[in-house]
Amino acid sequence: MAQSRARNVCIAAVACIAVLAGGALLLKTPSPTPSGTDSTQQTQGTDSNLPEPLLVQELTEADPSYSLDEAAARADLIVTGTVASEGTSLLVKSVHEDADPRFFTDRTFKVDSVLKGSPAYTKGKDITLRTPGGRGTYVEMLNNSAPELNQGDSYLLFLYSIPDGSSYNTEGDHYYILGGSSGAWKQTEEDGAYVNPSALEGNRNVTTYDVAAAVEKLPANGDENSNNGAQATIEQIEKDYQNGSLSEEAYRDYLEIAQKEASSFATVLTSDEALAAEEEMLGASGIEIPATS
Repeated sequence: MAQSRARNVCIAAVACIAVLAGGALLLKTPSPTPSGTDSTQQTQGTDSNLPEPLLVQELTEADPSYSLDEAAARADLIVTGTVASEGTSLLVKSVHEDADPRFFTDRTFKVDSVLKGSPAYTKGKDITLRTPGGRGTYVEMLNNSAPELNQGDSYLLFLYSIPDGSSYNTEGDHYYILGGSSGAWKQTEEDGAYVNPSALEGNRNVTTYDVAAAVEKLPANGDENSNNGAQATIEQIEKDYQNGSLSEEAYRDYLEIAQKEASSFATVLTSDEALAAEEEMLGASGIEIPATS
């Protein structure tokens, strides 16, 4: 019989689809939660009263370092503000039938200023941030690349959205943090500047004036390397097939997945669905749910 507090650690890839580019296997990074999600679709999340998880999964994802200019170019939205609320964990089902569900955590971010992107996000407006990782009734998914977003702290955030079902993205108005922890710059208490978490530029602290200057230098038509969801993936698959990097079989398989992502969204599981999914994860790991007295 499995021990009730067994902590099994397994490695889970954060990518939803793997695309061969230039002979190397590239993983697409995921990104946020729809605002206004029905409460019946929310898991128990970060409830401190929950017992020790029976299964712990560690998510591994690429955490690239971006210079200020690179981050400014790649972000869809750049804002400053404050984390207004702690996260709620959601268990999300991918558009791919064979993919396991994955936890994400949503937080509310109150905007102070918009340095790039939609003017709809003015001072005092809320943005929903989604990060990989979270906690259910029995299962916890730890994302070592996620930024530490503390309630009440102020940040400069480089954000992006996904227009389709790529990378476990659900329909709704939410944002992901660019490059994991490298896209969340915490404000210092000393001079009000923001700490650059990137290994580039010697971790130079920046002000909003520095960011505004970087945005001002961007071309009017935007950055061709920005996050474009499944359509960008389809274009890359076509290029890789044309240059011989993909076999006919792999080309058809990858294209089918990307086309499905382009035409549909992932879904947030209801409480009952999430509980059943967690129990299935435990069963696959050989862990028994302890009997309650």
